[in-house]
Amino acid sequence: MINEQINEYKQKLKESFVRKEPDRANKVWIIKGDISGIQGYIFNVKTKGAARALKSRSNNVEVYENKYSKKIENVLSDNWEKFCGGGGFLFVSDDISKDEPSEIDEQLNIIQSEINNDLLRSEISIRLTWANGVDFINAWENISFLNNHSRYNLYNNINEEDYNRIFQPYHKEEDINDLKSEKPSGIPYWSEDLVNHVLQNCSKSFEIKNVVTDNVIDFDGLAQQAMIRTGSDLLGVLKMDVDNLGEHFKECININEFRIKSSFFNKFFKSGVESIRVSDMDNNSEFLRKFEDNIYTVFSGGDDCFFIGGWDAIVQFANNVKNKFDHEIGKNDILKGITISAGILIIDPKTPVVQIGRLAEEALSKAKSRIVNNARVKNSICIMNEIFTWTDYKELLEHTKLLEKYLRDGVVKKSLLEKIKRSSKGFESIQQKIKNRKSLPFENVWRLKHYLRDVRKKDIPELEEKLFEPYQNALTYALMMSSKGGVDENFVNPMRFPLVARLTELKTRNINTLE
Repeated sequence: MINEQINEYKQKLKESFVRKEPDRANKVWIIKGDISGIQGYIFNVKTKGAARALKSRSNNVEVYENKYSKKIENVLSDNWEKFCGGGGFLFVSDDISKDEPSEIDEQLNIIQSEINNDLLRSEISIRLTWANGVDFINAWENISFLNNHSRYNLYNNINEEDYNRIFQPYHKEEDINDLKSEKPSGIPYWSEDLVNHVLQNCSKSFEIKNVVTDNVIDFDGLAQQAMIRTGSDLLGVLKMDVDNLGEHFKECININEFRIKSSFFNKFFKSGVESIRVSDMDNNSEFLRKFEDNIYTVFSGGDDCFFIGGWDAIVQFANNVKNKFDHEIGKNDILKGITISAGILIIDPKTPVVQIGRLAEEALSKAKSRIVNNARVKNSICIMNEIFTWTDYKELLEHTKLLEKYLRDGVVKKSLLEKIKRSSKGFESIQQKIKNRKSLPFENVWRLKHYLRDVRKKDIPELEEKLFEPYQNALTYALMMSSKGGVDENFVNPMRFPLVARLTELKTRNINTLE
């Protein structure tokens, strides 16, 4: 079997450089630089002082990406389009000269050797592959095959587990760049006013150290600002990326369409996302109103982004990014159908950084696993281990704001939140009965109104209409669909409502409205 794969690889490699008439003018050529080990490299830092270390390592990856993509760019003609993102970089052309393939082959081999030497003991690696096809679909199929082959046949077929076991102990420790002498974008910094405000309102256990010489706001500082606003000393983590990036490039009908898509991704995840980060937050505090004081950019570019910040800032920020993304997509028909997914964590600021990277990736993967009509549908967000459509998420935030308002105005008590949260346990119990009995227990559905009687407030029509009636409808629908084994595109995850209660609880720990 292995010999067959090797022979197939050699044949495809050989075919990729054959230029036949009259198809030559229609050939699409792709050069791919695939960077492996990024997440392990960036997040393998100590939790203390992590803000400096993460940004430094993220910048280092970008330096490598720019360095080697620039070397390739220098040996190519002007007919190539460049895209950096998705864990590497791409060069695409549908019009190259007759002699260029052999020249590129020689230059790429030289550059790959240089890469191997430079990164010999680094935690990341970069593989260069290139192929062509009669159209974008065919070219992408070929480049995917070659890239996968090179990935799994490194070092004379030593597998990835053996490679890590043999070589990992000898990886050198990367020097962390000194951020004191410069101010990279995407990092929140202490200002004199901000320091004074936080020190006047923070918990006794919190200290701001070395703010004069080292004014980067570390993660405990971000959590402390969230605590002042909400009473909850927690961090939020957000990872987002474009769904099915390769498929969108594969569907291009010409190089101009590739140019439009790649330019959009590059622009949005750089200037577009950053424009949101420097905008105002929506909160009840007269201070601490800027996202840029509360959100730290680990990386943002290409087709994805990763942020750490005050938990309430991150929850808002994700929705703002999604709204801007959809607005920009709607401006061009070529971009129609492109979607984005996200994973959000709400964590203790002392959570080991190495776990943050892994857990965020798991949350994003879960967001992309939503099943509708027995098919996987992305374009979703996962928060607190629950998957929601973006419409659900937007309404979740609106309901949280509504419930928070009632609590702060003293119209309802905090005991109401606990009753809503407990209702989710009743729903889970009924779901399990459905799985065990393979039928819908109508008597339990009939009792739903009775079960929710304590959380219905007839003297609050707005709350009744916007929260409890949709919750009851979502519960009933979810139970019925559970008995059928699936959901359709109109499904509303009923866990949205207990999550509203949980987020409201986190946002109002700094007020007392007990029954």
